[in-house]
Amino acid sequence: MGAMLLRRLGVCAAVSLGLVVPAVALPTAQAGPTTRYQYGTVTAISDGDTIYVDIAGDGKAVGVPIRNADLQATEMHGADGRPECGAQAAKNLMARLTPVRSKVRLASWYNTTSGTDPKGATRLLRYVDAYNPSTGKYDIDVQRRVLDAGLGVWGTSTENARVTGYHAATARAMTRRVGLFNPTLCGTGPAASVVSWIHYDADNEATVENSEYIRLQNTSSRDLSIAGWHLRDATHTMYKGGTYYRFPAGSVIRAKGVVTVFPGRGTDDPAHGRFFLQYTRKPVYPNVTNSAAGYPGHTTYLQDPRYNIRSWADYPCLSGCRAPAVRIGAVQYRGSDEYVDIRTNPGVTTAVNLTGVEVTNDGWSKEIKPGTVLRPGQTLRVYGIRHGIDAGLAMYWNRRAAGGMFEDTGDTVQLRTAGSEVFSTYRWGRG
Repeated sequence: MGAMLLRRLGVCAAVSLGLVVPAVALPTAQAGPTTRYQYGTVTAISDGDTIYVDIAGDGKAVGVPIRNADLQATEMHGADGRPECGAQAAKNLMARLTPVRSKVRLASWYNTTSGTDPKGATRLLRYVDAYNPSTGKYDIDVQRRVLDAGLGVWGTSTENARVTGYHAATARAMTRRVGLFNPTLCGTGPAASVVSWIHYDADNEATVENSEYIRLQNTSSRDLSIAGWHLRDATHTMYKGGTYYRFPAGSVIRAKGVVTVFPGRGTDDPAHGRFFLQYTRKPVYPNVTNSAAGYPGHTTYLQDPRYNIRSWADYPCLSGCRAPAVRIGAVQYRGSDEYVDIRTNPGVTTAVNLTGVEVTNDGWSKEIKPGTVLRPGQTLRVYGIRHGIDAGLAMYWNRRAAGGMFEDTGDTVQLRTAGSEVFSTYRWGRG
């Protein structure tokens, strides 16, 4: 789906040195039912996102498994039976926050469950707040503490009352490169410099498979083999119901080059840098304005063979957001050959990289070709309905719109980063 995100290791940035822009405004929590509270005593720690609690008044003599809402830690029992990267540290932190015999409060909107534990007991999906002896209140948000330490990642669930803040906490951990976002947390991996972003607001995304995609760009001057590297998000369904997509043999990102991962069906083609996650639903990635999907946004993580996170594609940007120093200089909206002209900002004296930038109009979006560089005095022209192949500073939206795509009486065109920050707006007439 449309706008894209560019992140270097820990920086929510659209690749060029440019203007610092405000992070996307955090939406207020959706109105929902009254929060339900339960209280209890911790009986065991399973891992960094699951504990056992003896809930007061539930009539059970044993601890009940509690799955922490909107938090995903790595697994204590990975594919080889050993803890995954960061799992033991997350469990240790959870044990310090909620030690056995400590008091906790469980909160939920919908009394949701989340699968079962290894013994078949139903897990309750809850926010866990630890009792704070210094304040006499249950004011230690356990999930938030794990995310602040970078030892887990945010994710959406039916219990989404706090997910906005959790996404922001994960973004700050990325910027600080702590916990899972330390690129050598689980040992030194291959030398690499990769940025990634998601095209999440694609035209015809509800009907056209693979119109959305994830881009991975090698910003170094050397080819990078990503064979055996992994892609994941906060779910355990990234590839055919499994946690990880694993890049096949022969997968390479050429120097300064880009590969594309499509969410839908297809056959991996490493030679041409095209990979497929085999989802059958459309669309896959939520739009920022799609409140029906819970809190909008998504994050994917690129991991090296040691499972170190080396790059992430995250939107909307909530920390360290930057926009390239360019603007819409003019729009030709009359006549049959419509176009948008993009120029560097006044006073800019260096080249500006436009990788990850999109031009948008009335719900349609056009990705600037990755690697495009705009120098002072140059103009990048994006044609609306004229068809062609992007090359140099001429790009083509290839829209099919009888009578033109821009309204003569008034319309709006914008530039947007991969992190959903609108940083240039051009309006005319009624707008």
